[in-house]
Amino acid sequence: MKRNTMIAKTKMIVNCLQIHIWGHMRIYARKYRKTYYRMLSL
Repeated sequence: MKRNTMIAKTKMIVNCLQIHIWGHMRIYARKYRKTYYRMLSL
């Protein structure tokens, strides 16, 4: 019983983190797209 709730909680936390990270990555992608392409071209 406890293990199942732990797994459910970790899944919820992971989902929240993934959404949070994706949101930040979108913002960073807009900000740092130019520098990113510059780094790629080096």
